[in-house]
Amino acid sequence: MSGTFIGWFPEFGYRTDLYLMNPDGGGRIKLTHFNDKTNPSYL
Repeated sequence: MSGTFIGWFPEFGYRTDLYLMNPDGGGRIKLTHFNDKTNPSYL
C-alpha cells in the first residue's frame, strides 16, 4: 500500500478489528486481530 488509504471498522464495538484499504475498496489489510483466538492481541 502506498498513497491515500482509508481506515475501516466493519462494525463498532469493543472487539472490533481495524483494517486499512485503498479508496476503491481493494487491498484491504487487517491491522488488528482482536477476534482471532490464536493471535496474542486477542481480547
